[in-house]
Amino acid sequence: MDAKVLLAGLDVGTSATKACFFTPDGTVVSQATVPVTLEHPTPGFAEQPAEVLVTSACEALAAAARQSPGSTVAAIGLTGQMGGLVLVDSDGRAVSPHLSWLDARAAPSIERAVTRDPRLLSLGGLPPYLAPKAAWWKREHPSEFGQARGMVMAAGYVALRLGEARAEDSFVDRSASGFVGLYDVVAGEVSTELCELWGIPASLAPRVAAAGEVSGRLSRSAADRTGIRAGTSLVVAPGDGPCGWLGVGAVRPGLTVDTAGTSDHIGMCGERFAPDAHDQVLICLPSAVERLWHLQGFTNGTGLTHRWFLDGFPGEGGFEELEILAERVPAGSEELIAIPHFGGRVCPYEPAVSGAFVGLTWRHRREHLYRALLESVAYEYACYLEAARRVDPDAAPSEVRVIGGGADSSLWTRIKADVLGVPFVLMEERNYTVWGAALCAGIGAGVLDDLSASAEAAAHVRAIVEPRAEATEVYRGLVAVYKELYDSLGGPFRTLWERRQQSSQRAGF
Repeated sequence: MDAKVLLAGLDVGTSATKACFFTPDGTVVSQATVPVTLEHPTPGFAEQPAEVLVTSACEALAAAARQSPGSTVAAIGLTGQMGGLVLVDSDGRAVSPHLSWLDARAAPSIERAVTRDPRLLSLGGLPPYLAPKAAWWKREHPSEFGQARGMVMAAGYVALRLGEARAEDSFVDRSASGFVGLYDVVAGEVSTELCELWGIPASLAPRVAAAGEVSGRLSRSAADRTGIRAGTSLVVAPGDGPCGWLGVGAVRPGLTVDTAGTSDHIGMCGERFAPDAHDQVLICLPSAVERLWHLQGFTNGTGLTHRWFLDGFPGEGGFEELEILAERVPAGSEELIAIPHFGGRVCPYEPAVSGAFVGLTWRHRREHLYRALLESVAYEYACYLEAARRVDPDAAPSEVRVIGGGADSSLWTRIKADVLGVPFVLMEERNYTVWGAALCAGIGAGVLDDLSASAEAAAHVRAIVEPRAEATEVYRGLVAVYKELYDSLGGPFRTLWERRQQSSQRAGF
């Protein structure tokens, strides 16, 4: 094959859109990142004009293209944040803002629904995101909703606009279908009972597409904006989480991935659909690879929380200084425990839960608080793995591969390995989410013929962090305390949350 033929991965993320061009064996040729912002018109709301996503995508692709002159992009694989909603009209143009996955305006109705009807999780594998937001939009903005002919997530909307496609071309990738809230994800079909539950017509549901499927072609106007030839294939990739897991080679049972970024989630690859319908701790979603599934625990907004902490408790050396200081603090932060859910708890779905520090004394300093925040995510992971063994007796992580910006924190990786008692593996490369999208582009373009084999071949281990038995023992007792806190603080959390909801209503939202 001509060495100048490249595969493009595009990740429409929460805080930035990233484009990366690769050779078919995974070597990075060029990359570009374009920041995006979210608007928060009232507490709990998180949205942005949908065209912001398209503009950032075009700018990122154009910047990457300028860095690789003379090359031909065989196809563009599109991934992105999961759980955000854009309603589109018949021409595929937005009639609503992009309501981010961080947007909590529909949280009360989601909580009521999953509490009342466990079949939501039995059918979809996870709490729904898009359908409840659409139902809220229908109630609050009936005129705009009346124009809607389709519903998509961020990457799906960008695909429509780059291809100048219509609403009937709307799609959701198989891995993200559970987030829609209208599907039986095993069958890959719209569920009539879920449509009736949310009051959303089945006609708005996008079709479920497989990873590697060509969804459209780059339009002439998009070609002018990106510098990539018109007619280039636009290819379906999994949502950003499963896409990163694909890119890091987690395509065999037992391989587990810790994605440490804007949020933190851990996903364990397995061979069965095992929804946690009773306790609702884990979500279960399809892998990019047919017949494989991921059991996932998700902690919302951890990267945002760390930025909040640094902004609120600044130091001269930024995160680097914090890491050095926190590494000197003993395991357990001298009996200080944090709860990391500043944006509500997702697994299980408890939007009233918020952040907290418990056990503060005069001996605790800034570095203790920061380390406690890092440890809190590891404690949450311990709860996830306990739940995984409950719903799938065969679930046992053989190793945990770390990706995302959090992989730069050797302290955080060490804490997680010690808390879970499992080796954590650091990888050579960093661009696993966009590489996963590029792998799918390779399948769509016919450049690659085996998704699993190609993913495994490109995954290279840099270092392994083994757990330390003495630290694991210290953390075992603190994990037990951490779990007790949720029962103890449940009442105050809910009272404060209800007061915040009332404030939003008084503001007219």
